Amino acid sequence: MASIEESWTEATDGLDSGVCDTWFTKLQEAYSEEKRTYHNLDSLHNKLNCYYEIKDNLKNPQAVLLALFFQNFEYDPKALDGENKSLEHFNAFADEAEIPADAELREETCELLKVAATHSTDAHKIGGAFGGEDAHYFLDLDMAMLGSSPESYAEYREKIRGEYSFLSEPMYTALRLKALKYQNTYRLTAYNPFKVDPVDKIIKMTMITKLEDISYDAVECLKVCESVASAIRDKIKNLNFDRYKIVVSVTIIEKANQSIQSAMGFLWDAEKDNYSTFSYEARTFHAYCCVFGLYYE
Repeated sequence: MASIEESWTEATDGLDSGVCDTWFTKLQEAYSEEKRTYHNLDSLHNKLNCYYEIKDNLKNPQAVLLALFFQNFEYDPKALDGENKSLEHFNAFADEAEIPADAELREETCELLKVAATHSTDAHKIGGAFGGEDAHYFLDLDMAMLGSSPESYAEYREKIRGEYSFLSEPMYTALRLKALKYQNTYRLTAYNPFKVDPVDKIIKMTMITKLEDISYDAVECLKVCESVASAIRDKIKNLNFDRYKIVVSVTIIEKANQSIQSAMGFLWDAEKDNYSTFSYEARTFHAYCCVFGLYYE
């Protein structure tokens, strides 16, 4: 992975090296301010790593890279004009680096920094819409942490709270909910996907433990099915499958020399969705359990 300095060299390729060195020092000093518990050099480095994952999808990667560096150059949670000041810093840099006002690199970097001030584009305002422009990638990079592991997100949440320590908990919570409600997530896969083997073991052990001492009773078995399904579901939830909804179906049928046929139909993602089953036979009944792990973004 590229270092912050290497990324800055790439972002300023072709520009005056002396000016770029001076501004890199300014950037380092700005991102190293003591008040920044999250929007610091570590956060910038993580965002740059995500940038390189989607770089090939960008139309003007150099503009996006420059915008990432200047996006939080000025950062003060108490101020309302931080984004505008960051844009001013970029234009001051561009003037010193002699980037013409009408140059594509300068114009597109400015547009990205303006988008950062509203945290949305027209596509974000339409339900079900999505975009593939540089601005959409740029905003998603800003929200990449929301698609991280639970442990990383917990650390992020704590650091963000530190930057807003001047707010009461109710006020902070209300503002965060407003900010996060319509934001896209960057990650498209599960860190801990549904796994059949551990689920097989849970179903088998729970079914045997719960059913080995009962006899069939039409009324009581309805309650038993609900109890067994709940126990299985709770144990599976402890496996912490990431981004999966768990559906548990338990059926108990009296033995009466009959044949049984059962079928289910639904839409299915063959790559991400999965299931586990187990059948249990007692003296007076048959029991069947099916657990579905359904991927949910």
